[in-house]
Amino acid sequence: MSVNVPDLLTLSKDITFEIKDEAGNIIGTAVANHLTGVVTVTFLKLVENATSDIKGSFSVWVNWDEQKVEEDTRVVVDWKDGGTTEVNIGPATGPDKDEVLYKWGWVDENDSTLIHWQVRINYAKENIQKAIYTDIIGGNQNLVSGSISVANVTYSSDGENYNVDSYYPQASILENGVNGFTVNLGDISNTIIIDYSTRATDGGLSQQYENRGELTGENIEKQVVEVHTPNNGGNGNASMKLSISGEKTWINDNNARGLRPSFISIELYRNGEKVDSRDVTAKENWKYSFTNLDKYDESGKLYDYDVKEVSVSNYTSQQEGYNFINTIIPVKEETP
Repeated sequence: MSVNVPDLLTLSKDITFEIKDEAGNIIGTAVANHLTGVVTVTFLKLVENATSDIKGSFSVWVNWDEQKVEEDTRVVVDWKDGGTTEVNIGPATGPDKDEVLYKWGWVDENDSTLIHWQVRINYAKENIQKAIYTDIIGGNQNLVSGSISVANVTYSSDGENYNVDSYYPQASILENGVNGFTVNLGDISNTIIIDYSTRATDGGLSQQYENRGELTGENIEKQVVEVHTPNNGGNGNASMKLSISGEKTWINDNNARGLRPSFISIELYRNGEKVDSRDVTAKENWKYSFTNLDKYDESGKLYDYDVKEVSVSNYTSQQEGYNFINTIIPVKEETP
């Protein structure tokens, strides 16, 4: 089975995830290709051999395709058989004018194990004395040695773009092995952009990657920012279980003869073999249910379920689907 991601949306990377049933058992695998936007689901044999429909769902995390979607506009997302959705995309607001430290990251479009990070320092253009920035790399990733660049920049009036004015010398950057780095910025009053990359150590399997940044200075309080990449991944589920429920109806003149029992027993049969039973009383309004029943056997063949009522004295029983109607047997009048 294949599903196309709408063309206004993109996947950050190729992803693979499991499709599970309600009990957590794996029944299939989904593979999403970020280049084609196609999600292909392959089910296990027991599902392929199923003789009735299986309902389920899956989700993947996506981003807007910035080549096709503009800011401050309204777009229509076409889900094909699922119809369309109109979405309002707001205008860009730019950074907070009082921002001192901010950071974000994203997974490389062509390499799901390569993560790019960008740090923005002192957008507010405060005077910060002896500023030091420290970066702590999160789990499942290592710093790519030599990837760090530190630049003095000037932003446009709307905060959307910037020009690089100059770069800090490499001597100001101290790498802490694969776990992070420190930059001695000195006295600053302008905006600084730091770019660097990390390499995933788990083959790009994590749904997101985290990092932490800290900015200190002699005349400011310590600034801390913790961020993660946008979610990259997916999940899915499908129903491989079913429930059976029914109720009892009494036709006995409101129990005028006092012969209604305190309970009845309903037995559950699977492929002709008794597998469970329920005692049903007035406390449950004479209703019963069997839940979380396996829908298929190990070969994918649909189970055949049925219910039967244990006979009730003084009553005849009629079964309609999973419901039962019990009618009291009338008293025979004696012939003089």
